[in-house]
Amino acid sequence: MTRAAVRMLGAAMGATASAHHSAAAYDNATIVLKSATIRSMVWANPHTILTFDVTDAKGDVATWNAESGSPSALTRLGWNRNSVKAGDPVTIELFPARNGARVGRLAKVILADGKELRDSLGTEGSVGKPVLGPGRGPSRAPDGHFQQRGAPRRHLDGRMRSRLRPPTR
Repeated sequence: MTRAAVRMLGAAMGATASAHHSAAAYDNATIVLKSATIRSMVWANPHTILTFDVTDAKGDVATWNAESGSPSALTRLGWNRNSVKAGDPVTIELFPARNGARVGRLAKVILADGKELRDSLGTEGSVGKPVLGPGRGPSRAPDGHFQQRGAPRRHLDGRMRSRLRPPTR
């Protein structure tokens, strides 16, 4: 392949990836769903999916789905594949779908014992603001882009350079 073809393929893949991660379908404010019961959790890439039932004041049950980060992102925040199980009573905070459907982007799960499991996007008031913790989360690289700590970063010249070892010349 020529260099131009490789660049075009990279640009197309980048556009697809950024479109996949858009949060435009979700509201910018969270809602809290109390009296929820976990039905299932799909621990798989690209997003972990929680399905849960919510009982309202009248006793009516509504089933909701919430997408969250990838298993690797959630693992860095303290989750594992057994963090929630079917039948667990929880409180869910999520960014609901703008169209009124019973789906949303997960902000956090509060377990019965009070432990909070946060999603990789966090609850800082709008979808897409990262939750920062000690030694976790993105940091601003010298070129102005957010990068995961310890991860390679892309410089303005387009080449990848590790933050852990000096670049070779």
